[in-house]
Amino acid sequence: VTGVQTCARPILYHVVVAGLVTHGCVQATCNGAHELGYDVVLVKDAHSNYDAKARDVIDEWNEKLSHGIVQLQATADVDFQSAQALRQPAISPPTGR
Repeated sequence: VTGVQTCARPILYHVVVAGLVTHGCVQATCNGAHELGYDVVLVKDAHSNYDAKARDVIDEWNEKLSHGIVQLQATADVDFQSAQALRQPAISPPTGR
């Protein structure tokens, strides 16, 4: 997320997360982006892991992260055009320099 922080501000306000491994990179990206002030959407059916009980791990982390860290959305509900049109910052863009 550090690379995102340095090169994407002030044009990036929302982060949509999907990927592999739920309890590794996915949760770390969600937490890191949230800590930096981004609005974070976790695509609840677009992340996974190698655990024998993958579905349980996914459900557990969807639940944990949905408490103030991310907004959960299904793949079918992710709308990049609407997000682009909103262009509302999660935090105030940096000033000066």
